[in-house]
Amino acid sequence: MAMERLRRDPIAPVPKHNLSGMKQPTLHVAPGLSAAGSMRMAARMDGRDDEVIGLPDSLSFGPIDYPDPRTRSAWVKDVLGYDWHDVVEESGQFWNRVLTTDKPRVLWFSRRSVMEYTAFLEGVWRLSDAPYSVLDITDLPIIRRNNRREKLPPQTGACVSLISHEAMLDSGLLDKAAPITEAQKAAYRALWAELRAENAPFRVVDAQGIHSAPLTFFDDMVRSCVITEWRKCARVIGEALGKDWESGYHQVGDLELFSRLQKLVELGIVESEGDMTDMRQSKVRLPAAT
Repeated sequence: MAMERLRRDPIAPVPKHNLSGMKQPTLHVAPGLSAAGSMRMAARMDGRDDEVIGLPDSLSFGPIDYPDPRTRSAWVKDVLGYDWHDVVEESGQFWNRVLTTDKPRVLWFSRRSVMEYTAFLEGVWRLSDAPYSVLDITDLPIIRRNNRREKLPPQTGACVSLISHEAMLDSGLLDKAAPITEAQKAAYRALWAELRAENAPFRVVDAQGIHSAPLTFFDDMVRSCVITEWRKCARVIGEALGKDWESGYHQVGDLELFSRLQKLVELGIVESEGDMTDMRQSKVRLPAAT
């Protein structure tokens, strides 16, 4: 059991080393564009000349072991129904910057967010033996403020993308990265190698770590938010996202859920009206009992 836990969740807390004494600007590698925006603002407000880049893709879905980037674009188009060519192309530019920079790198992520965890694992895979530091916010205390700008008691961070630039500064996150050990690198590479070999439609995170999941994994959750009365698709997806967060883990995004709702309509499990290519211009309901 202990070995299984290590295989699925290999990192252990490591001592935090203050990086503020570094003279050379840092490259902060953000697991998403929203997280990058907050990190960029925090660095600017702290008077730092750091660079921040964000991964535009989510490796929580689709193929992660492919010989040609067009393979991933084609899968997203065929299975989820979205044009992903530009996203994959921009991701290639993102990884090229991560690999070629001469700045010290810091990879940010949370093990409670599948999008962030997969981005981190891909970074470990691509960087191989290159030096870098890690900021895993999973168990870090994050200070937030209320509407009166008063500081609230710290809470652990669910994912980087939900931390404002102000909370990053209040919590001192810019100085809390730690070098990753060789043992941790090896464990993470082995974990990602296994997930790459499985190359499943989805990857999800829970208390047992990260693992592969089938394409239908979220169907029951989506269907549970559809009722016998007409309800806008955007509301259905919003409620499904809320259920996702109830577990304390960020498993999926709205694009994937809407794609599965469209599939439920196609299969006749759910009825629809309106433009089902737009979740704000369409409605769904459960079929009437016969």
